[in-house]
Amino acid sequence: MNAAVEYDTELAEEQEVTLSDYLAIVKRRKRAFFLTLGSIITLAVGLAMSLPPVYRSTATVLVQQQEMTEGLIDSSLNEQVGQTVDYLIRRVMREETLWSVIEKFHLYSDFQETLPKGSLVAKMKNSINVRMVNNEVGNLKKRRGQDAQMAFDISFDYKRDPEMAQAVTKELADLFINANLEKRKKLTEETTAFLTAQAEKIQDKIKKIEDKFSEFKEKNNGLLPAQMKVLLNERERTERELLSVEQQISSIRSSTIQLRGQLAGTEAFIYEDRTLIRNDEGERVLSATGRLQ
Repeated sequence: MNAAVEYDTELAEEQEVTLSDYLAIVKRRKRAFFLTLGSIITLAVGLAMSLPPVYRSTATVLVQQQEMTEGLIDSSLNEQVGQTVDYLIRRVMREETLWSVIEKFHLYSDFQETLPKGSLVAKMKNSINVRMVNNEVGNLKKRRGQDAQMAFDISFDYKRDPEMAQAVTKELADLFINANLEKRKKLTEETTAFLTAQAEKIQDKIKKIEDKFSEFKEKNNGLLPAQMKVLLNERERTERELLSVEQQISSIRSSTIQLRGQLAGTEAFIYEDRTLIRNDEGERVLSATGRLQ
């Protein structure tokens, strides 16, 4: 008969590996460790000494942005800066532009007979690095009322010749600046043309309005608000003059009635003892009443 077998299972707690454990391992295997480390260092130094030196030249370019109203700075600043940099990179990194730089400075002369044109241009593209200067861009939002500027670094890596690296970097910086100037010139021309067209449209609208206004004044001459005030003043002045003339007429009529009453009671000729007075020619002499009549 088989006897029952009992298994005692003990769970061993995991021991955490500390720095002292690693040091103990290195101490036990120190010979192999130092041999491996020495080999790696020797290979790294030998590789570094065998590779040709690579020189990097960097230029920082400041690009002045167009003036923007205060309300648009926060919302559109980053977008405009990014668009401007992308446009300049696409403009400068074109194959024909980089190839002209390669030919101007005779770059990669060792590979021009073995590599095609496209490979040389790609090689130069890999040696160019454009990086935004974050501090400059971040400060743009604080420069309200001033000309906003963005900044970016242009770097070029070239083997063996530091002066050539510096010259090519300067050429690339000039290309970026000229591309930005061309963009600003084109934008200015487009803006000028747009504003000129808008000004002509506004002038046409103003002329049409002036023509309509002149026609309205001709049709409503004397009924315009400005003219109504003048006419009312003229009417009041005429009414006052008419009242004054009527008063004068009434006064003259009264004087006429009085004079007629006086004439009715007087003689037209001068009498003396009921005899008409005659002058030397024998004509009757008129009295004052007669002369008045």
